[in-house]
Amino acid sequence: NSDATSGPTRCQSDMKTSMCALLFALALCSLPTLVAAEDPLTATEAAALVESASLDWLGSCPVSHTTAECVRWGRATNRNACQVRVSRPTVLRRTPRAARAQLVLAKLIDRFEAEPRSEKSQALSSIMARAYFLHAEASFEDLLKMRAPADLQFSDRRPRLKKRSTERFLKFLTTTQQRLKEVKSAYGRLRKRPNLTVTQWDAAALARIASGLRHFAQELHAMEIPVDVRSGPFAGDGSDAFCDALSAQAQPMEEQIQETDRACLDLARSSKHDLRPWIAVCKAAAKPIGTLEEKRVVRRIIRTKLSLIRGCYESALQDNPKLLGTLNTTLVVGADGLVRDVTTTSFPASPVQQCVSKNLRTLRFPAPVSGKDTILTHPFHFRPPAGWVAASAP
Repeated sequence: NSDATSGPTRCQSDMKTSMCALLFALALCSLPTLVAAEDPLTATEAAALVESASLDWLGSCPVSHTTAECVRWGRATNRNACQVRVSRPTVLRRTPRAARAQLVLAKLIDRFEAEPRSEKSQALSSIMARAYFLHAEASFEDLLKMRAPADLQFSDRRPRLKKRSTERFLKFLTTTQQRLKEVKSAYGRLRKRPNLTVTQWDAAALARIASGLRHFAQELHAMEIPVDVRSGPFAGDGSDAFCDALSAQAQPMEEQIQETDRACLDLARSSKHDLRPWIAVCKAAAKPIGTLEEKRVVRRIIRTKLSLIRGCYESALQDNPKLLGTLNTTLVVGADGLVRDVTTTSFPASPVQQCVSKNLRTLRFPAPVSGKDTILTHPFHFRPPAGWVAASAP
């Protein structure tokens, strides 16, 4: 490799010598064939290069999986976090062979994109789908390495620590957002290639995007509550407010996951390929994050319907401006996490009861660990302050 880059410099002064000329020629020959290629890229040539890069990429992983995922999953528990239990990935990729594969794939993709559109056949486009997918995997694994910071403190009594904590928190958010953007862009290139024909790699790209979104959302949900927030006389309210703020950051990503899952299913209907392994990945990513046994997880999921439930109350206020009270609800969650039944206590306005029940029935919770139906109870407090209406879900 050193000859390939420094040969011309070393030999420039004595190129006339036969030995130097031979070394220089050998150095040029050691470069990947695709760099110097001027002929149009053929499907046969692309297939050979993609297969070579694939062998290096898969060979750089010590484990094998049907979806080529090079991670080991482990469970972590943190009693001071918004979500106590979380399953986190550890990337196992070995760098040298992976770097070589990524170099070949990057050059191949650049060459493909530089080709005139008329030269890009459907056969070539289908082969290149795999190249795009493998090249995007490096960005995906970089995203999986991101971890939410711990041991944060935002107390004004310790300004230096507060400044450092703020910097760490913002760095995590901005870096993870940037890596997620890179993941979407990398897999998005696969979906935008010319002469698009649906392949298993198109479904794989959607599955990876969904998994990346889930990882970011999960890191937000499982972030450790700062020491100064979870201590003191108002620790409960402060902790809930902190976790609610993180949930608000994660909710748009969870909505995108559901959209991606639907796109996976649409792709499966239009493809002749067996996409079941990748559809399973999309489905797994779309499952609710957390466990049903954690109160904050239940609270977080119910709060996703709070604006609609507030709308139920606002409609009733038009007929009775002084309407207020507490509506206690009981939900029966089945083994699949879906709400099987909702019952409510009496409330001055029955339309509010019906509307709240209707919205709660659409919720989806994590499947109960017991595998049996689980009963949840939750109160909603309705009161009309001057000028605005609130429905709280404590």
